[in-house]
Amino acid sequence: MIIRTKKNPVMEIILHLFSFILWVYLIYALLFFISSIFYLPIDIINVVKLILNLRNADIIQFLQFIGMYTLIITGLLYSWALYNKLRYGPLNRRKYPGPTTKESLLALNYIDEQTYEGLQNAKDITFETNPIRDGKVK
Repeated sequence: MIIRTKKNPVMEIILHLFSFILWVYLIYALLFFISSIFYLPIDIINVVKLILNLRNADIIQFLQFIGMYTLIITGLLYSWALYNKLRYGPLNRRKYPGPTTKESLLALNYIDEQTYEGLQNAKDITFETNPIRDGKVK
């Protein structure tokens, strides 16, 4: 199904540019940590390390701290989930509704049977108006 909307091309260009900048930053940050772990001589990364006065050992120590902190938080969250499951038991979630039938859809009196059949057999559907926004849905 293809849904076409009116999009502002300037806004789309700005969004793509912003997305590209974030991807470049992500790759740069990953290279920053990977080059410290494996002692890779990447010049553009080493310039940032010099500016920030960081050594590879400092970055590795930071990553070890973050790793330990992540393990502790994960353990606490797992313990909390286990405690809740033991205290309250398994939760009985509601069941999702079944598929909509033709009869239940026609009982709403929004469309007639001919329109329903036409929509079911159509390859693509184009709405000229929005029935929800235009107040046709009760």
